[in-house]
Amino acid sequence: LNPKNLAMLSWAIASLFANLGLTESHKEGTEVSSLMVNIAGIAQRKGLWGFQPGEVASILWAVNKVHVNQPLFYAFIRDHLLQIGLDGFNTQDIATILCAFVKTGHGNDTLYEMLSQKATRSAKDFNRSEKMMLSWAFSQLPHVTAPEL
Repeated sequence: LNPKNLAMLSWAIASLFANLGLTESHKEGTEVSSLMVNIAGIAQRKGLWGFQPGEVASILWAVNKVHVNQPLFYAFIRDHLLQIGLDGFNTQDIATILCAFVKTGHGNDTLYEMLSQKATRSAKDFNRSEKMMLSWAFSQLPHVTAPEL
């Protein structure tokens, strides 16, 4: 599977999980979670250098949406983002990444500051939904300077 296939597959799996109302207590929910663990593992083994920004955000969103507890995967994504920066990431990617890390608690202040700075630079481009996502996320991080949107 190439990066685009992984991103599309992870999005489809997470959407199915959410739309069917699955949880870990359902047999199917456990199977979907297991599939997301495998996709996260594939992404880690491949490394993220060939992935487009939106593909990284989509896979992260999907792992979060399916409630897969993969601290090493989150650390892998976090470290990758801190290393490469956020050039090329659009407003949807920024909102998605921020919320995933805040919801799981696997982010760190360095990442949150970097996301805040990128959001400030892109403030005019955020839509209403993305602004609401950012507002919620930064309300959970009172010690991090929220962007001016």
